[in-house]
Amino acid sequence: MSFDPAPSGPARLILQKAGYDGGWTLQPEGTIPAALDAPPWMTLRSQNAPGQIALALAPPGYALRTTPRVQRRLAEEGLGAPEVDHLRFATLIELRTATLRAWHLFRALPDAPEAAFEADLKREGQAWSGPASQDLDPTRATTREAQVRLRVGQSTFRAALDDYWAGRCPLTGITDRALLRASHIVPWSECKSDGQRLDVFNGLLLAAHWDAAFDAFLVSFDAEGRAIALPGLSEAAGRALGLSTVPPITLAEDHAAPLAWHRERALTRHQT
Repeated sequence: MSFDPAPSGPARLILQKAGYDGGWTLQPEGTIPAALDAPPWMTLRSQNAPGQIALALAPPGYALRTTPRVQRRLAEEGLGAPEVDHLRFATLIELRTATLRAWHLFRALPDAPEAAFEADLKREGQAWSGPASQDLDPTRATTREAQVRLRVGQSTFRAALDDYWAGRCPLTGITDRALLRASHIVPWSECKSDGQRLDVFNGLLLAAHWDAAFDAFLVSFDAEGRAIALPGLSEAAGRALGLSTVPPITLAEDHAAPLAWHRERALTRHQT
């Protein structure tokens, strides 16, 4: 794959605009190491997302390079054709879509929620013990300070899921925020650490009726993201959920372990 070795003029503005449309800005000269910002790459950062992307012209298309984790997730979602160290896009529209999605992913993926939680606690005049702690264990929320931490932590988790799932239930397409729930896969009270409680891969953004069924272990999802009925779900409830017609959800590798736990727990509950 060939690159435009040193985009300038209109070509440079095209890349800059594609980044701006996705929430990224060109940084002042000298703020990014030269090795990362050398032609053909234009490196951009965001004040609201903890990461950076690099864009390039790759005639007849475009290229995007970022961290391996975000790059892999973009590819899993069908955004860009994977190359050795970057993603390739045939059209400018595809590139813009990917830059915006990368912005949301950087705000949602670990460790962004943990950093946001720590910052929010500081604004409340409190400190966080760290991701391995149990500051957010609801059984310990017996003081005002603990209740504040719990409230802030739940808000942080919801915000991360909003970013990751683009404010939309992947099953129903519902975007009305009041009708969406931040669904923990491993329940909040059973998480082994606060890092797990804040982990966006331990959650799904579901419409309220799907959240209720999922939380009650009446439905779950297989490894391919297909909704499955579990023992105890009535035929009427399955029809109301649209169980046979909802699309599979696009899962990341990091969803596999929590969802395997959820399926196993559901079977255990219904065997007792």
